[in-house]
Amino acid sequence: MKFVGFLKPVKLEWLNMTADELKKGNLSSKEIKELLKRHVSNFYKSPVTIRKSVSVLLKTWVDVDERSEFVRDFAVDLYERTNDEEKIALHYGLMMLSFPIFNDIIYLIGKNLYLDEKFKLENIRRKIFEKWGERQTILYSINNIIFSLKEWGLIISEGKGLYTSGKKVYISDSSIKCFLILCYLKASNRSYLDFAEIDKLYSFFPFEFDLNLNEITSSKMLSINRIGTNIVVGV
Repeated sequence: MKFVGFLKPVKLEWLNMTADELKKGNLSSKEIKELLKRHVSNFYKSPVTIRKSVSVLLKTWVDVDERSEFVRDFAVDLYERTNDEEKIALHYGLMMLSFPIFNDIIYLIGKNLYLDEKFKLENIRRKIFEKWGERQTILYSINNIIFSLKEWGLIISEGKGLYTSGKKVYISDSSIKCFLILCYLKASNRSYLDFAEIDKLYSFFPFEFDLNLNEITSSKMLSINRIGTNIVVGV
């Protein structure tokens, strides 16, 4: 059974707090956890709800999979110099890695928005149930991810389970652009993608950025190669 884990929605403020404390480096993982629990308790009273919310925050930034630690460390280095809008991209990318169900949901949302400029929650649920199984935990995770994306302003509810695209996050920092591509490759278990695919990736529906070959060449995280006549970007 695949890991689900996204059992409560989270606020951007909480994600920023988590990243801030990790960047400072003054607290242990356990101390960050206790700090987050105290803060989230201002919003929720149930110990179970608090624990589940903090778990999402920790899984995103602190208790990451060993194979993703270098990506998280890259995000920590980028965090301090990013503006508030671009910070969303860092949280978003790390969630792609930490929560496979998040990765599947944003892909489906992006595809629907590309084809129809809107999506129905029931269609997203049906597709996710087909892949993950129809379990209560899956339903909770779908709802919590949708709620989080809505609270972050990335999707807008039109009522009756219908959603449209929200604000666009403009990415100007070339390192953050490369970070998102790195997260996509790792989350999708792909070793490379065609350079021409980059501006057509459904998963990045909230973001607008142009990535050129020079920016990739300057990156320490990505590489450029040729397969036949195609230019490909890899890790």
